[in-house]
Amino acid sequence: MNRSIVRLAAGLAIALASLTAAALDPGGSSIAGVATATFEPLPLIRFQSPEDPAEGDSEQTEDEKLSQGESALTDDALTGRAGPEAPEGRTLTEEGVQDRGETEEEELTQGESSLTDDALTVGADVKMLPEWNNGLELFSTNREFRLHIGGRLQYDTTSFTAGPGPNLPSNNGGVNPRLAGATNARRGRLRIDGQMYETFEFLNEWEFVQEQYLFTQQQNISDTADGPLPAPTECWFGITKLPWIGNVRVGNQNTLTGLEHITSDRFTNFMERSYLADAFTMPFNNAYAPGIEIFNNALENDRMWWGFGAFKNIYDIYGFSNTAAANSLQGRVTGLLIDEPERNRWMHVGFCVDWSQSANPIVATNAAGAVTEQGGLRYRVRNNIRNGAPGSFNSILADTGIINADYTTLLTAEYAANFGPLSMQAEWTCNIVPKVRTALTPNGTYGSQPVNTVISNLFYQGAYCEVMYALTGEGRAYNKRLAVLDRFVPRSNFHVVKGKKRILSSPGAWQVGARYDWVNLNDKGLNGGMLNGMTLGLNWILNPNARVYFNYDFCYRNFVNMNNVNGSGGINGFGARLAMDY
Repeated sequence: MNRSIVRLAAGLAIALASLTAAALDPGGSSIAGVATATFEPLPLIRFQSPEDPAEGDSEQTEDEKLSQGESALTDDALTGRAGPEAPEGRTLTEEGVQDRGETEEEELTQGESSLTDDALTVGADVKMLPEWNNGLELFSTNREFRLHIGGRLQYDTTSFTAGPGPNLPSNNGGVNPRLAGATNARRGRLRIDGQMYETFEFLNEWEFVQEQYLFTQQQNISDTADGPLPAPTECWFGITKLPWIGNVRVGNQNTLTGLEHITSDRFTNFMERSYLADAFTMPFNNAYAPGIEIFNNALENDRMWWGFGAFKNIYDIYGFSNTAAANSLQGRVTGLLIDEPERNRWMHVGFCVDWSQSANPIVATNAAGAVTEQGGLRYRVRNNIRNGAPGSFNSILADTGIINADYTTLLTAEYAANFGPLSMQAEWTCNIVPKVRTALTPNGTYGSQPVNTVISNLFYQGAYCEVMYALTGEGRAYNKRLAVLDRFVPRSNFHVVKGKKRILSSPGAWQVGARYDWVNLNDKGLNGGMLNGMTLGLNWILNPNARVYFNYDFCYRNFVNMNNVNGSGGINGFGARLAMDY
């Protein structure tokens, strides 16, 4: 009885308030600004005590419990508890927490620039918070400071078979050194990179897996017994957000000679880069050289990228140059013809040019004091599956030997695209040498060439094209800031764990792909050899930081040495790699 009276009184009170508002506002709007031109019957208000359960109430389902925060891998749901209070600056309504603006602290934690008038002074807050961002990362509250500590490890196992020609003695036209299977660490690096005072960035990375080899006036490329020694890869300091030029970097760094060359080996589709990379864009120096580079983005949504650099043309892995010559001027420009990130579609094109002076000349003499070898230039190509750590253990399939030239010009055209799970990549590179002098004396490991002869306008070239398809549906990521390919991130990481009622598992991500590869070091009688290769790949991406490669490679080698011995023939290689970076 009492409940009925209370319910009736409440309904009459609300109706009377609505009629009063309508009378005060004949135009149809109440003083509070709420339309009341029509009267809608109000639902009855029911008061319920905690002991009086509502009609239709039932126990929550398992999915409802999980939606409130329970981990799918745990056995028990969370216990019921009161809902959250509204945080500072927000209001809690029936629909949930409504945004009413952000506090100053919240704005700073989301990366507000400390260079603005209303923010804190740069460097005032240096407290560092940790997080996992493909490695351990520390950052300050307003992200003026960031420090990443990481590294990488790549471990390979390989095996080979070959025809009679490649299996000839290495000083008689065969592969040099001879093919042999191997199990070894391919790369092992430690890395520290980051940002400080908002506009400064740095990277310091060192390689611990390689063999020392030198290419200076005193010594030719050889497998000396002095290694392995730590060697710098990327060790540079940079300034960002500069007007017009954008960014500048100084130190040992990647040079600007092609998409495949610049893209990190952590993100390549196959175990090794193509023949053209080994022949032209990254010989002997581990792909890095000391120098200065400026680069920036342009056009709407950063769809264009340009860069220019001046580097030393070095033939060692230690960032060392002992001459005022051997300079290299390089430029690269790229553009995104398609940029549809919401559909996982993009298309990249680019062009690079590299003008380089040759390194210091090599001079070798015999016991009688006669000069037997001189020059500062060499083109050689190793296999698409390697059989040793970087250095002279790797078999060389094509080789001009040591020749002499003053300077070279390198031109590269780039293409890459991604359409959903399908990705494609291709490059063509040509190398032009205006004047070159061939080897002074015959050598059984060098390619066929006239002895001590000057050749004008030597033209070497190479190309590759590759196609990858993600069986699990992922696409290839793209880094606009550097105009390179980025980390492959699976939709779900590989795991096999024991659940409450069954085994829970995910396969990770799987990719299949193929690459055709070609390089031609034959021109005008200076014939270092020609290679045609086909590589088939299967990649198992366990998570964003670990993957396993399985590669089969067939190469046909066309090679005749300076003694006119034919070492041509087919080479089969199989390789597997466990790669991890953090």
